[in-house]
Amino acid sequence: MHKSAIISLLLFALLSSTLCGELSVLMPDRLIDWWDSHASESKTSIAAFGVVPWGRKIMGRLVLADPLDACSYIKVPDELPTTPIMVAQRGNCPFYVKAQNAELAGARMLIVVDDKYEDVETKLMVDSAGQGESIHIPSVLLTKQAGDKLIDSLRSRDELVSNIRVVYDFNLNIRDNVEYHIWYSSSNAQSFRFLKDWKPFEEKLANSAAMVPHFAHFAAFSDPQNPSSPENCICGTKYCGTDPDGELENTGADIVQEDLRQLCLYKEYGISYWWKYVLDFEVDCLYGQDISECSRKLMQGMKVSQNVIDRCVANSYRSSTVEKPGPKDCEYNALLDQEQEAMNKDGVFMFPSVIINGFMYRGNLVPSNGVFEAVCESFNQMPDVCFGQFDTSIYNPVTTKTHGHVIAAAIGFLIVFSFFVFCCYRRYLKREMYKQMVRDVNIAVSQYIAFKDEDEKGPEKYRDEADG
Repeated sequence: MHKSAIISLLLFALLSSTLCGELSVLMPDRLIDWWDSHASESKTSIAAFGVVPWGRKIMGRLVLADPLDACSYIKVPDELPTTPIMVAQRGNCPFYVKAQNAELAGARMLIVVDDKYEDVETKLMVDSAGQGESIHIPSVLLTKQAGDKLIDSLRSRDELVSNIRVVYDFNLNIRDNVEYHIWYSSSNAQSFRFLKDWKPFEEKLANSAAMVPHFAHFAAFSDPQNPSSPENCICGTKYCGTDPDGELENTGADIVQEDLRQLCLYKEYGISYWWKYVLDFEVDCLYGQDISECSRKLMQGMKVSQNVIDRCVANSYRSSTVEKPGPKDCEYNALLDQEQEAMNKDGVFMFPSVIINGFMYRGNLVPSNGVFEAVCESFNQMPDVCFGQFDTSIYNPVTTKTHGHVIAAAIGFLIVFSFFVFCCYRRYLKREMYKQMVRDVNIAVSQYIAFKDEDEKGPEKYRDEADG
């Protein structure tokens, strides 16, 4: 295996420990004791699909899926808890199918118990069929050791054992200043779909968080049975891209060179030019057009100097034997090597990907609300633009951070509201006292008139009423 790939995998394993969240048991006591003493055996990994409430917690009662593999319709218990967290066994169907069935059964979260002993923090539950956007609950993969313990407890007939309540903490790397990286490729339609959806959120966060675009590519490994295609790579097979249009004229090498142009555009002209270019590129250039020629027309329309971009690209090629190397005779590319180092540091192994404060975002990328919430929750002091933007209708989270101005505003509102209620209550009391006084006067008058009539009629009237 290539050295950089090994480094990437090792770094991903290290980084994943900062983003995998933490599952804790709240009751019963005997399970809490076991959980605390087996902390190293109760690790989890958050799925790359679903709506994940980053920076917050979900508390609930565990419910065992029926059937246990959750590969078909799950029978809903007669008494479903307010916030049920479904527990299912891995195997027999894709992860996203289990999540869909759990959500249909009313679950607020899914825990999938691994079917083999392994380090789950280096595993990732992915949506292999493009159905992740239809899932609105988070899912996590739990180690077999801890998962088997939960399943055995849930199957117990003793309610003191089977009544299990847990809390899952979707923790983040919290900092004063937030920086996030967006990794994509010029050949990937899903990347452009995410970028278009993310643009309004980036505009909201522009003055609060720093965004850096990056370009994902790969090196082709020697495989006698599956030799690398030279037209998809530059500098030998050091930097390769995916063929964007099959049998048509563009190749993976064209994509890598387009990534270089976009990288130079970002470095020379800044983020605003880059945004305008990439959004137009996907519409005008990606499908069936000559990418190089289309790129030139786009930049010309934006008043971008082609000489500046061409010089930036040309100066990035390196060779010890050729004076002015190009994409075919270069030994390496300085800009792409920097991207490769950043890719290894961020632990990126798929695209599009979002890295926030050094951790890889997991969950649905489109719609991009979840990414926005994760960026907002990564601040020590959340910026004002974030407030009022969160959708908490799907899950039942408990906020893990308190913000001073929010508390002050809440206290102020309570004081004003209490004073308003007090004034209304005083008016209500006065009105009721007046009504009661009127009733008392009316009763007194009625009694006086009745006594007056009785004196005039004599005792015979009483005798008739008593016999009535």
